[in-house]
Amino acid sequence: MSESRIETYVSDRLQDQITYHDASAVRAQRAFRRLAIISIAATALTPLLLASEMVFSPPPTDEPLQMVVEILPIVISVIAAAATISLSAFKYKDTWIAHRMACESLRREMQLHSFGAGPYAMATDPDALLVERAEVIMSEGDTAWQSFQADAGAGIDGMGT
Repeated sequence: MSESRIETYVSDRLQDQITYHDASAVRAQRAFRRLAIISIAATALTPLLLASEMVFSPPPTDEPLQMVVEILPIVISVIAAAATISLSAFKYKDTWIAHRMACESLRREMQLHSFGAGPYAMATDPDALLVERAEVIMSEGDTAWQSFQADAGAGIDGMGT
């Protein structure tokens, strides 16, 4: 493979895929952590609100503030349930891990190729080998993404787990 063709492949295809998987991993990680924190905080806060309502609750009146205090634990419980269900249904953790693995695998292949190490050390055409190995990694990532999307869709529709 000519030097310009491999440089074009690396810049136009491989580097774009690395950037895509890196950004996707960061987005999924942030979404996962955000929902996990909301779930944990809301789940922990619910019994505390219920207990404080029982201990400090004045006699029943029709004051708006008292109604808010009585409804607040229910609202927080719904938020906790929604965050927990979202973690399961949208599989942010699995998506984060899959994108991170693809990104790091592609980076590793680029490094091995650039130093002529690993499988590239004895290859008769290291450039063609890089293209083959990178395309396998990318196709595995596509297959994993399709699987996650199908599972997430089934979970939302109530047909999956």
